[in-house]
Amino acid sequence: MQLGNIYADQHEYEKSIPEYVRALELDPNLSDAHYRLGTDYVHVGQKDRAQKEFESIRNFARNTWPKSTRNGGSSTICLCREGRPIRTALMGRRNCSRIFTN
Repeated sequence: MQLGNIYADQHEYEKSIPEYVRALELDPNLSDAHYRLGTDYVHVGQKDRAQKEFESIRNFARNTWPKSTRNGGSSTICLCREGRPIRTALMGRRNCSRIFTN
């Protein structure tokens, strides 16, 4: 996954995406890899695949996070109208086109 982070930091998404996929094959519960993979899919225009990754995070959160954490707004993720993933705790939901909550 570290190699994927390096490629993503350099905006080389065609190289970072396979690295995150490989990391998820080894451990499908890596929520950070799902998030970064989703983000990179957004950058290359594959919003459907990005949505799938963000939904994976949501489903994982529903099954593993304590209820007190699940009810908080800090775990909400959305795709803004421009297609970039953002955490809505940092930005109002008015800019969201698709919201993913835990």
